[in-house]
Amino acid sequence: AQGHNLLPKKNYSTSLEFLTTLLEDIRLSEKKIRDTNSHILFWDRQRKQGVKNKLLPKLEPEAATGIYAFLQDSSINHGYELMHETSSSSGSVDLYVIATNTNGGFIKACIEIKNAHSDNIEHGLKEQLPEYIRGKNADYGIYLVLSYKCEKFERPLEELSNLKLKLTRLNQFSNISVEIFDLSIPLPPSSKKFVYQ
Repeated sequence: AQGHNLLPKKNYSTSLEFLTTLLEDIRLSEKKIRDTNSHILFWDRQRKQGVKNKLLPKLEPEAATGIYAFLQDSSINHGYELMHETSSSSGSVDLYVIATNTNGGFIKACIEIKNAHSDNIEHGLKEQLPEYIRGKNADYGIYLVLSYKCEKFERPLEELSNLKLKLTRLNQFSNISVEIFDLSIPLPPSSKKFVYQ
C-alpha cells in the first residue's frame, strides 16, 4: 500500500477520456499477449489415460486472473485502480476499475470476462454485466470475450467477426463496449503450406 503513494496519480477530465484509455490498455494487453506468445498461459494441458496431451481453454476465473496480470502495468502507468473479482450485491464482477476525475469524483467501470464458447454468452451481456454495473453504480461496462477458436479447439462454431457483430447487435446499452481477445494457438510455421511461385 505504501508503494501506491509514490505512483503518479492521474485525474481524468472526462469519463470518456478514461474509457478511451481503458479500452486502449485492454487492446494493448491483447497485443502484448500475442507478441510474446503468452496465449499459451490461457490454455490447460489435459493428461488423460489414452489421450495425448489435449489442450483446453482455461476456465473463466483463471483467465480473468491472467487478464488482470496483463493489465496491471497499464493501470499503474495511467493512474487507475484495478481490482480483481470484487463482489457486488448482484454477484461477483471479474474486474472492477476506479479512476478519479478532475472534480475529485470517481469514474467506475466493470469488466465481465466470458469465454466465447460459453453457453451463456448472451446472458452475460444482456443480464449479468448490466446487473454488475447497477450494483457497483458504475459508469461503464466492458464485455471482454475470450476466443480460443483454432485447430486445437473448434468452438464456437461461428467466426470471430460474426460473433463480434452478433454481440454488438445484442448490446442494448450505450455504456457497454464489447471487446474480443483472440487467444487461439497459431499454427506453427512448419505447418503452413509453402507455395513456390
